[in-house]
Amino acid sequence: KAHLVVNKLVINDLCKDLKEQRITLTQKTQLYKTPSEEEITKMYLIAGDKADLLEEKIDEKSVKWYNILYHGKKDINAWIKADESINLDCVWIVNIFLF
Repeated sequence: KAHLVVNKLVINDLCKDLKEQRITLTQKTQLYKTPSEEEITKMYLIAGDKADLLEEKIDEKSVKWYNILYHGKKDINAWIKADESINLDCVWIVNIFLF
């Protein structure tokens, strides 16, 4: 038996229907404790970092936020502003079984 797993990243509107969503940062991005300007932390992610997208929220000022989980030396759960510095990636996992 042979088992092949192919990972393919696709960026499009179908992302909303998938359970596995990831973001890729295109520039240095500040992390927040909550989806609020007042809850900024000293932590940040850099261009090329990838994180799991857990939740989306729009605040009272109509600013869109993402709750993310970053897997690094330690897992970091935080909020970031959803803007042009972020690419939304969809992960499609295709399993092909060869007998």
